[in-house]
Amino acid sequence: MGIKYKFIGLLFLLIVVTTSFNCHKICIGTKSVYSFDIGIKAFPDKDSMKVGDTLHLIVNSPVRLMDQRTNTEVNYKGAVNLGTVISFARLIDTNNAKVATGNFNYELKIGETVKNANGDKFKEYLFEEIDQTYQFNLAIVPQKVGVYKLFVSNAANVFRKNDKCTKAGFDINFKNTDQHLYYNKIIAPNMTIPLGEGVYMFKVY
Repeated sequence: MGIKYKFIGLLFLLIVVTTSFNCHKICIGTKSVYSFDIGIKAFPDKDSMKVGDTLHLIVNSPVRLMDQRTNTEVNYKGAVNLGTVISFARLIDTNNAKVATGNFNYELKIGETVKNANGDKFKEYLFEEIDQTYQFNLAIVPQKVGVYKLFVSNAANVFRKNDKCTKAGFDINFKNTDQHLYYNKIIAPNMTIPLGEGVYMFKVY
């Protein structure tokens, strides 16, 4: 009798371990299945502003998104780690720019702040899901004069609460916004930056 129960226990343990291993293996080996593009907007959209003025970065995207790989609509509701990392550089002269994320004050209106080990260089945030939309609103107040280049990162390996194995990549690009890319000639006179990427430039006086 003891041998029989011991065998059943061993078999149960083997099933549990095998199932756990297979699930873990599937998640580890899974690459991004979906590729989405969502817009971010700068408001007010001006090429210059005063010290103490406020610039808002705004995201308002439906949870139903078009997969860029298959051109089909996907309901990607319930994303856990969808967000972006923001940083600034101050443009000085040719090939000369300095990290300037500390030259601004930040007030998060919608979203969640994520602690970052390099908080003096990078500000990390998660978007908030509200009424079938992903939303984000960050107020940025410049404290020092200069010409600045703002970087907004894409989001990789985004998963949902009910499906941690199926990942998605999000391109987060400026839309319906004049990015004032001509300022980039201060550091790179012969370089042209494509429109619609995660870069925004402005002058503070």
